[in-house]
Amino acid sequence: MSDGAYWSEFTFQSAAGGGPEYAVRLFSQIPQHLPVQLLEGLTMQSNSLIPLSAGPCIALLRELPTLKTLSLDRFSPLVLHALILTTDRVCPLLHELSIIDSEISSEKLIELITSRTVFGTDDNLPPDGTTHLRLLKLQGIRSISLLEPDVWEPGNRALSDLPLLVVTL
Repeated sequence: MSDGAYWSEFTFQSAAGGGPEYAVRLFSQIPQHLPVQLLEGLTMQSNSLIPLSAGPCIALLRELPTLKTLSLDRFSPLVLHALILTTDRVCPLLHELSIIDSEISSEKLIELITSRTVFGTDDNLPPDGTTHLRLLKLQGIRSISLLEPDVWEPGNRALSDLPLLVVTL
């Protein structure tokens, strides 16, 4: 790659033999050796048998401030909880989030989405250049089952009150 070149999208799929320490070794090296500073799209797929450690994944996401689209497949709730906007602005430009075959409670999902769509009373302007999440895709979320209306319906109602498009696959 020539100077000034960068990747706009990156897909990572963990290998079956890598083990959890694989992410520790790899993810700490990515920002140092690959031109990901302006990365806008990231797809991460964890191995279902040996899930990736949450810490390295969160550390990598903190290094990607320009990320606009994120897809997480088979990830720990800790990684999803790290996306809840607080004073720590992980992925502040994120406007599309896909959560696939991952565990997250209905309450934490609502907290995550609310933190990225409702920013306060100042004409609803996001602080510090943070953008609104506009699209949420959910697939295979075991803790939020469409077959259990008493669990799904309150969360679904709360999500429908927020200014974003929710797609369940």
